[in-house]
Formats: sequence, structure tokens, C-alpha cells
Amino acid sequence: MLLPKKNTQATTLLLCHHGIGDVIQYIPFIYNVCKSTQNNIVITVKSNLEKQVLLSSICTLKKATIITRKDIYKLLFMRLNIREAFSIGIAHKKTKLLFKLLGVSKQYFCHPYLYDKPENFPEFDATVFNSNQQHKVEVSKELFETVYKKAFTMPDFPWLNGSSSSLKKKIVIHPGCGKTETKKRWPIRHYNDLISLIIKETNFTIIIVGGPDDLELKDQLSNTSPNVLNKIGDLSLLETTQTIQDATLVLGSDSGLLHIAAALKKNVLCLFGPTDENITAPYGDHVTILNKHVNCGPCYFSKSWDNCENNVCLKLITPKEVLKKIKEI
Repeated sequence: MLLPKKNTQATTLLLCHHGIGDVIQYIPFIYNVCKSTQNNIVITVKSNLEKQVLLSSICTLKKATIITRKDIYKLLFMRLNIREAFSIGIAHKKTKLLFKLLGVSKQYFCHPYLYDKPENFPEFDATVFNSNQQHKVEVSKELFETVYKKAFTMPDFPWLNGSSSSLKKKIVIHPGCGKTETKKRWPIRHYNDLISLIIKETNFTIIIVGGPDDLELKDQLSNTSPNVLNKIGDLSLLETTQTIQDATLVLGSDSGLLHIAAALKKNVLCLFGPTDENITAPYGDHVTILNKHVNCGPCYFSKSWDNCENNVCLKLITPKEVLKKIKEI
């Protein structure tokens, strides 16, 4: 594991302890930092899953080291010589204690959902907040420009581009959102009805994907047509990414896999309800959003989200509406 030591070349510590979607949207800026500055960069992520995403995207950048959140605390516990090794610390969440333990010289804080005043966060050298319902990518751009005092172009993920190897028309469906944010899921009965409609009215092959956290959905998707391949729990992240790369269209709710699809420049149809598509949607002109915009939404990051027992915002999106959008795309 390549890590900086005290009094060595300037190193940025980037804390990205959110999900895959946030990691994906950081990639272009990490790439630019490594290519256009003298800084090395150490990125700490939530788990090995997010680490795999970064490794598959920027593994050729020798100045980038990727470790998990557990690793950084383990290194501190082992008393390795990493204290005061970081000249810059960037966080999306308040991490005052960790920055203090590491002796980070310059500390920056960003919150993509929150509008606040810098004077409320005096412990940081600079803060960046979402002042006008900006997309998270735009907030991240502002953050990196504040830190490095240089202009960054908006991301186009050029190193993730590729071409499909198949002539068959394929729809990849990701019905899950992990175990902790199930309120972002479109109802499974709607997915079953939609799959039946797609088979009846189009010539698409359907591939259903998902990770270990989505396994409970595998048996609930009951279509037995030979044009439906249910691969939930069967594919690694790399294999899932390759499956997405080969798709004509990728469909699902607000989840990390749809951010990967958007980064791969695939046509994406994303079903939104409790989260705000202006801030968190997969990024790009090739992304289509379906959202009923109910009075109680978006409720993510609010008490309404915690108390919601009926995500009517997603239930109101009908399979026929989704099929119509699929045909238009």
C-alpha cells in the first residue's frame, strides 16, 4: 500500500464515504488532479465495492492510492508515520476528529445537499455548499476549484467509454437500491408488469442485475421467458459493468449502477421519487428521468424520509408510462 509520509510531496486526502454514485462523480476531478497538479492523492472510500469502482477507472494513475475507511483508522491505530503527511484534506461529511488525528494542514468541507454559511464551520479553511439546487457534479467541481485554485472542465468520463460488442437490443434492469435505502425502489409488482409488457410489445432481451444486497428480489421477479435473464447475485461488479456496457438501455431507480451506466454513456431511464433529480440524478444528456413530483417530495435528507411508510411518489409511476419512455428512447 503506497502511502505518504511526513514532509514528503504534497498529498491530498479525499474522504468519499458515500455510495458508488458519489464515487463515480468524483472520478473526473481525481483524474484531473493527478494529471494537472504535482499532488499525490489518497482516496478513502466506504467499502471494497467503491474501491473496485475506482480501481477499474483510474488504476493507471500512479499518483492515486485507494483505501477503505477501515484502513485509515487501522493505520492510525498501528501508529504508522502518516501523521502530518497530508497537506490537503477534502470531505463531504464533517470529519473534524479524523483530520485532527492526521494533522491535515488545509481542511475543506463540502455538502452537496445543504445550504449553509461558512461562518458556521470555522474549523475548515473553506466550505462549499449547494446554494441553488445544483447537481452534485457541479458542487464537486466548485469544491475542487476552491481547493486547487484552477478551473476544471465538466466531466465527460472519456476513459470509461467503450463500444457495445453485441447487435442484440438489450435492456439492463437494476430493481434494487441496497438494503438501507429501499424507499427508493420502484415496486417489484410494477417491474413484473413492465417486463411482461416489454416482452409482449418489443424485441428487447432483458437482463436483471443486482448485488448481494438485492438477493431478496431475485425470486420476486417471476417471469420465465427465455428473453429474461435474472442475474441478481450472479455477477461481480466488473461483470455487471461489462453487462451494462453491452446494453441498449439501463433502467432502475436512484442507485449506483445507474451512475455507472451514465458514466459509460449508455441510455439511462431513472425512476425518481424521494430523492431530488436536480442534485443526485445520473449525470448527462443521455439520462431520462421519470418523476411524479408529489407534494411530499423530494423528502431525502428530511424527517419526512424517516417517517415515510408509503413511497407513493414511486408507486404512481405506472409500467405503461415506463414502457412508453423506453420506446421513445
